[in-house]
Amino acid sequence: MYEKQFIGYEYQERVVEKKYEPVYLDAYPNFGWVIDQHHKSTQNPNNIMLHMKRNRDLVNRIEIKRLENKFQATMNEIIKIEKRNQLIPTIQACLVGLFGTALIVGAFFIHNVSSLYLSLLFGLVGFIGWVLPYFIYKTQFEKRTHHNQDSVESKYDAIYDLTKRAHQLCYMD
Repeated sequence: MYEKQFIGYEYQERVVEKKYEPVYLDAYPNFGWVIDQHHKSTQNPNNIMLHMKRNRDLVNRIEIKRLENKFQATMNEIIKIEKRNQLIPTIQACLVGLFGTALIVGAFFIHNVSSLYLSLLFGLVGFIGWVLPYFIYKTQFEKRTHHNQDSVESKYDAIYDLTKRAHQLCYMD
């Protein structure tokens, strides 16, 4: 006769950015988690909700939990680096755009007060200040991404090592 053994599970829900969904879906099973379902978050369409469960009776549960925490910390570092890659070029582009706007306003006031040529010069430089931010953002973003690529790759290598060790602890005993 077939007897089913009792298995106690612990449950976890994790909200992750859609961009990193494959990394999390590949990594969490190595920590003993079974992903029941994953779907778009109702609050933010750029996020994914992962519903997971894991056997409470894992042999090396404390060590696996420690490796899982290191994995999450490393993922947070990767996310922070990639957000910083966007933030600094955005600030630079916005500052140039604001400078261009100030020059356009200056051209308007100069035109009302005095010289047409000085007003045209300010207006032309201000217009360039409106067009230039796109190119500044694009080049600075590519430069920062290229500069930080080695750091991000080393973090992904660390994640690979963590998940490999966790998999060995979960399934190779």
